[in-house]
Amino acid sequence: MNAAMRALIGPTTAEVYDDWAASLLALARAESGLSQAALADRAGVAESTVQRIERGTMQPTTSMLLGLLAATGKELRVALVDFDAHDRILDERATAFPGRAAGAQAQRDYLVDHLVLG
Repeated sequence: MNAAMRALIGPTTAEVYDDWAASLLALARAESGLSQAALADRAGVAESTVQRIERGTMQPTTSMLLGLLAATGKELRVALVDFDAHDRILDERATAFPGRAAGAQAQRDYLVDHLVLG
């Protein structure tokens, strides 16, 4: 992603966008109960391809991602909606008030660490 786009959407959203294929594929694979090797075999790609995509070191083409998702029994549906600048605004506040942002992050980390499910 180029610098102008990163500035427009903010670093947090840019990071999410950079990792979206990795996250989608890992989630679909986990939900389907497939190993990386089994998914690669079903999709007819090398296991290292699945590994690199899930690590975020390789960005698949749209057609490759759709094929991999289909091999997990999932499909990708896309909707065009208005841009939500929430993360960009939070990034700007974190830059303007680093102490406050660090405190808020520490509180979120504490809550997640102490969350009891079930």
